[in-house]
Order: sequence, then C-alpha cells, then structure tokens
Amino acid sequence: MDKIRVGLVGFGSSAKTFHLPFLQALPQSYEVTAVVDRKGEDSRKLLPAARIYTTWQELARASEVDLAVVCLPNALHAEVTCGLLRAGKNVVVEKPMANTPAEALQMQNAARASGKVLTVFHSRRLDGDFLTVQELLSSGRLGRLVRAEIRYDRWSNVLRKKAWKETGREGDTLLEDLGSHLIDQALNLWGRPEAISCRLGIQRDGSRAVDAFRVSMSYPGLWVDLEASMIVRASPFHWALHGTQGTFIKKGMDPQEARLLNGELPTQEGFGRDDKENFAVLSLSDGTIERLPTLEGKYKDFYGTLPAALQPNAANPFSSQAGKEVVDLLDLCRKSAKRESRFLKV
Repeated sequence: MDKIRVGLVGFGSSAKTFHLPFLQALPQSYEVTAVVDRKGEDSRKLLPAARIYTTWQELARASEVDLAVVCLPNALHAEVTCGLLRAGKNVVVEKPMANTPAEALQMQNAARASGKVLTVFHSRRLDGDFLTVQELLSSGRLGRLVRAEIRYDRWSNVLRKKAWKETGREGDTLLEDLGSHLIDQALNLWGRPEAISCRLGIQRDGSRAVDAFRVSMSYPGLWVDLEASMIVRASPFHWALHGTQGTFIKKGMDPQEARLLNGELPTQEGFGRDDKENFAVLSLSDGTIERLPTLEGKYKDFYGTLPAALQPNAANPFSSQAGKEVVDLLDLCRKSAKRESRFLKV
C-alpha cells in the first residue's frame, strides 16, 4: 500500500503534540507532505521536506495531499472541512467536530457527496483508564451499575493571553474542549441518554469564558455525571463507578498527554503505561478490596487503524456520525444551561 500523504491544516499545539508524533511514528503508512502555517517557522524546522502554505485553500488545491488533518479553532471546523472534502481530500478533524448540529450535518453531507472519509479525533477513547472501565463493565464485576461520575479537572488559575479558548465565544469553552471528551466516553459506554442537563460556570478571576461545567445524563436506572473545572488543585478522582456489587475509584489522568507535552515519543517503551500509584481501587460487596492495574493507553491506535478506515466501504471507529452525536449533546447542554439547568429530552 502506498503511503498516505498528509497535510496538516494548522500548526499549533494540537498538530505538533497530538498528531505529528503519531504520524511520524508510522513512517510506513504516512508522509507529511504539506502544512498550513501562516508564520512557517516551526513547520520549516520540524518538517523541512514539507510544502508550507499560508491558507487552507492552497492546501485544498495541492496534488500532494491525500489526507488533511484540521487542527484549527472550533469555529473554523465546518467551513474548512467542507472545503477540503469538496476538493477531494479525506479529512481528520479535531474534536468537537463542529459548533452546531447544523454544521455537523453539513460536514457529513459534504463527505457523502465527495465520496471521501470524514473522521473525528476523539482520542480519549484510547485512554488506558477508559479501556480499563470498558473491560470492567463488560466483566459484570460491579453488578448492575447505578451511578457513574467522570471528572476531568485541571489547575490553571491564570488566564492564557491571546488563547482562542479564553475569548468567551460560545463553542470555544471548557465544555467543548473537555466536555466533548467526556460525552464521547459516556456515549461509547452507555449510549444516548434519555435526558441531559448542564450547569456552566465562570470561576477564575477575570475570565470571560466558561471554565467549569457539570453535565448530568439520565439513563434507565443509571445516573451519569460529567464534571470539569480549571481550578481544582487536587482532584478527588477521575472515575467513580457504583454498582450493586461494588465500587470502582480511579485517580489520576491517563499519562499519554503529559508525556507528549514533556517531549516523549509514542515509540518509547511504556509510553501508554499508567503509574502504579494511580491504579484503581475496586471494592466489592464480599469485602474484597483490590488494586486494579490500568490497561495500557493506545493513542497510537488512532492513526494505526486509520488506513483501513479509509478504504472503500470500510467501518470507521471514529466516524462522523459518532462525532455528530457529541455535537448534538453539547448543543443540548448549552440550551439546558440557559434554562436553569433543566433536564432536556434527547
């Protein structure tokens, strides 16, 4: 199979941290041939053989690109993705797929009309803790699940100057940034809820952007709460699952992001392996308490499985439909927050 020629649309932290290392770790499958980078300094240094463009329209016309990876602010996802699909490129778009359900549908229609593949970068399904929870729930060891909480807390009490996520624009807040991950995980574990509610908050001094949220999802016999804040110095847990036969508590975030930010490569030994002190505690109804090792995280599998998904009529584990379902629920979250956090039917 020929290498897939990749164009990176945007060359900020997302492209450099979460996409480029994995593309370069699979040289037999991918070659980065083009970059959209208005300044061009970093891209020329890191990708000296790639063509540097200043606009996405130039890359759309480029013959040396088979797959475009869109790493731009959320508000640009729909316009740029649709343009690239119409130009005959397969597209990977960062999460959330779009700002509105209408935009997401427009993107799906563009993919369908072009015959190209649209994939959404919901990489947190490849967190080791998520994979561990998935396996635990399949085992039935917790009995019938009645309550689930997932937290994604950060400590960032100082505003980031010139960051587009700090503008306060709807669609560019913590709800879309981290909530899209948590909603995607919940959908993959339990499917669409019957109803959803959301409370949004601005907690940091001087902030204009939503920097805290709580999303509650109602299922038959199950309550699911998703929560995040930018000013939690010591998070109580990442996962808390309660069932009729026991409780599962997992502290600590998946280590892959921190290792990427630290400059480690996904090819390094133990890259996706959790620290033992962060292994979950499983407390069962018979009095048994055990430390449950975390399965190894597999961010590398996103680009590892993508070539097969680009084949005609192939299944896509990170499909545009899954991405749109996240956008649909984010839209209901914003509507709920404006209606005193009322539960809205899904």
